[in-house]
Amino acid sequence: MTDDQFWILIEQSNGSQPARPGLLQKLLGRSKSAQTGESFLAKLRGLLTPLPPNEIKDFKVILDRQIDRAYTWDLWAAAYIMMGGCSDDGFEYWRLWLVSQGRAVFDGAIANPESLAALNLGSPDDMELEALAYVAPEVFEQKTGNDLYEELPARSGPSDPVGEPWEEDSEALAARFPLLSQKYG
Repeated sequence: MTDDQFWILIEQSNGSQPARPGLLQKLLGRSKSAQTGESFLAKLRGLLTPLPPNEIKDFKVILDRQIDRAYTWDLWAAAYIMMGGCSDDGFEYWRLWLVSQGRAVFDGAIANPESLAALNLGSPDDMELEALAYVAPEVFEQKTGNDLYEELPARSGPSDPVGEPWEEDSEALAARFPLLSQKYG
């Protein structure tokens, strides 16, 4: 499975057409909240189930790689602002939710977290999607009877977020991320 195929599965699951880079502006104002959560996960399970086991395994590897790409101080600050606080576990679940929003939103947020302020992404209460991490392992086990984690190399993501750390100070965060702070603060 390629990265492009991964993102096609994500975007088919969330009800959007696969987006090409540069189409972020077309997503402005589009509400994704109704297309995430259980509905998203059910669609993704349905798309993963007919795939061969090696592609399900690839999906999990690519998902983990995307989560690692998003392990930045700037995105953690965005999650903190958008959800009114964000623990380290909450940040992982937020990054999984961010993946579920599709490639254009995800890549746009990595390039500039303030881009999230221009989108209608639903309620802060819905901005975590821990269960996305378990969809591929569940489908793989149902299909093969094997534990996917035993067949993958140990995950060795970054130990610390990339970028400049921030303080839990609302004024400093508002100065650093004015658009997100105005919308969610």
